[in-house]
Amino acid sequence: MLIQTVNLIPLNQDKTKILLFKRADLGENLNKWCLPGGTLNQFEKSQRGLEREIYEETGCEISKLRFFREYKSFMEQSEIQSKYYSGNLFGKIELNPYELSEHKWFKLNSCLKKLDFAFNHKEVIFNYIDSKKYY
Repeated sequence: MLIQTVNLIPLNQDKTKILLFKRADLGENLNKWCLPGGTLNQFEKSQRGLEREIYEETGCEISKLRFFREYKSFMEQSEIQSKYYSGNLFGKIELNPYELSEHKWFKLNSCLKKLDFAFNHKEVIFNYIDSKKYY
């Protein structure tokens, strides 16, 4: 079975900070920092699915969206294809309490290594930082 996910690496305007979200105390990866996003619906295009997921989780829209990288992993009998994009959020952040519990801006630097992340999001963020030579 193939599962497709999309996530956003939300940056500030000058691309020096990243906006991270803490997962709600529900389900897997409880109370860990993460990038917003989620699973695509059947036949849904990546960009449209990302826009939908971001709006559902944060109440915001996306601008300056750029594809970063795709990652593949396996869980039980499923292949997971995850696409990551960078971009800016605009609008007032109104968290969906069933998905996210808080949000905070962090500088794009090695201090992020101290945070407890959900999924493979730490790897993704540091691959992004390394690709841009931020620190």
